[in-house]
Amino acid sequence: MAILKRMDGEIIAQDPDKDIRQLIMENKDNLEYADLRGADLSGLDLSGAYMPYAWLEHADLHGTILSGAHLSKAHMEGVRLDGANLSAADLFWADLRYADMRSVDANEVGLFDTTLQGCDLSGANLEGADLDMADIRDAWLNGANLQDATLHDADLQFADLTDAVFDTDTENLGFWCAQLADAYAVRDGQPRYFRDLYPREIMIREEVNEEVQRMKEEFTPWEAMDLSY
Repeated sequence: MAILKRMDGEIIAQDPDKDIRQLIMENKDNLEYADLRGADLSGLDLSGAYMPYAWLEHADLHGTILSGAHLSKAHMEGVRLDGANLSAADLFWADLRYADMRSVDANEVGLFDTTLQGCDLSGANLEGADLDMADIRDAWLNGANLQDATLHDADLQFADLTDAVFDTDTENLGFWCAQLADAYAVRDGQPRYFRDLYPREIMIREEVNEEVQRMKEEFTPWEAMDLSY
């Protein structure tokens, strides 16, 4: 018997004549906290699915359609998403450490404050993606399309950005306050640090970082203010 449960053991659906994939499709609007660890969801059409807080660790979602899906705060460590469609999906605060996201179609995806550490995003379409405050350390973004994407305050330390496509106007790289220490791209067979490839842009961002830090240090908390009058 196929049984679809939440992490606390609550049964979402069960049917002796259906497999787990059918139950998932029939209940895609009710998968909050669903226990889908290691599940085979490959190739399913889960567009618009409601899956916040779902547990999808090491699940197989390659080629799965997740456009417009709600996956905020989902646990997706080691998930297989290569070739999946994540266009306009909401993955805010999700954990995607070491996920396989090669060639994923994720234009305008929401990845705000998402953990993407060690992810393979080679060839991914991230045009217009919101990657603000995302943790992208040690990730592979070789050949990824990052045009119109924003990476404000994102952490890209040791990320491989070889052949990644950015806006032609480097002033709109979208890296304000991003941590780019040791982020690199291969040029002529040699790794080149971003700070060398875009010295002017990195310098400007470092100046902004310093200004933001100065403002934080000078900021007076409300509780310390004298509001008597």
